Amino acid sequence: MDKIPSLKLLKKEIEKPDIQDSINFLKSKSTDLAKYEDIEDLVFQVSIDSPPKELRGFNFHFLRVRAAVARGLWSRGIFIGLSVIDELLFSRIRDAYSKDPVLELLTIIKDNDVHKPGFVLYPIHSMGVNGVGFLESYYDHRPILYARVSHF
Repeated sequence: MDKIPSLKLLKKEIEKPDIQDSINFLKSKSTDLAKYEDIEDLVFQVSIDSPPKELRGFNFHFLRVRAAVARGLWSRGIFIGLSVIDELLFSRIRDAYSKDPVLELLTIIKDNDVHKPGFVLYPIHSMGVNGVGFLESYYDHRPILYARVSHF
């Protein structure tokens, strides 16, 4: 889908009262979360089974908001991976100056065209550009690979 719907409408659909409660809980933890560079840093440093007192409940509320955001996007054919949603959501809730994490997350998605179709190509050992050599045995000429790189 090339066009994302009205961000305020999408935000309203995502932020039901229980989700708004979870967002408020998460925002109340922004000072505690500021010590972690990103969601991955938090996951590596904090045990889900026994989080520090100040982060108890984080996992429950974070997963609840993340699921609501994913449902809101996916129901419109905007298929953004959970890892992207996790990173964007975490960056917005850990920022003490962020007033509206969900709207800011949606704005980042729209402004950077994350919602537009695309793909990620992962190089695989021995099958990447250097691996073209095995094709030479089938052809008289050397294959040439072209790549188009697009950035956000």
